[in-house]
Amino acid sequence: MDEKKVKAILSDFNILAWCFAVLSLILAVVPSKGAFGKMSNFDKFAHFVIFYFLVLFVTAAHGWQHRLRYLFYGLAFGFMIEVIQLFLPWREGDIVDFAMDSLGALLAVLTPQFLFPLIMDGIATIMGVGFLPLMPGTFASLVALALYHFLPVNSEFLVFTVPAISLVGLWAAEHFSSKLGKNDPSEVVVDEFAGALIAVMFLPKKPSILIAGFFLFRFFDIFKPWIIDKSQKLPGGLGVMADDWLAGVFANVVLRLVHAVLL
Repeated sequence: MDEKKVKAILSDFNILAWCFAVLSLILAVVPSKGAFGKMSNFDKFAHFVIFYFLVLFVTAAHGWQHRLRYLFYGLAFGFMIEVIQLFLPWREGDIVDFAMDSLGALLAVLTPQFLFPLIMDGIATIMGVGFLPLMPGTFASLVALALYHFLPVNSEFLVFTVPAISLVGLWAAEHFSSKLGKNDPSEVVVDEFAGALIAVMFLPKKPSILIAGFFLFRFFDIFKPWIIDKSQKLPGGLGVMADDWLAGVFANVVLRLVHAVLL
């Protein structure tokens, strides 16, 4: 791999790390009650996942030999967030949150370097769903909505999951596609996974809503009307992900209108 391409990849890791840092700050200051209801236990899992990928991307960008340094930075950042929350009347610092941050950061620096590409490939293909011989995108959409249905979480789950998966998916999709030498290989299904979740964001978590959201999303994703089709011309991973994001948005708008009329 030439030096220019290596630098581009490392730059991507830096960008992803900063995005996860910003995401963690946003989630830290969002009121724990209100638009998304009472914080669920999924909040703890969110802390773990965000800090795992935050420290993992920083370590990948700057070298595994400096992993202990970035572990310390991750712990300091997590501690800072909890201190900030002490001064917010709608939030409160939580030692368990800091423990989950620390656990995620620790696991990141313990992840062997050779596993990193496999983790990214697993994200791009949603743990191998993309390798199914028939309709991998459809099955990835079903997996996304099935997980959302069966996990004991509310819309807070999607507020965290969609941005996180989309951020990592951008890089994973681009580099998996580059590895295969294709623009948008069928094996990359992280875009359908994220798009299906967008289709049901901020809507009641009911089987009828999820089923309708699935079919509407697949309709817009397959036929790609108007701007959805044009978005595929965007460069790199953005072109892979954007059409599914938009298909999810279109499906969500239609589903919301139908739901409002039926109510």
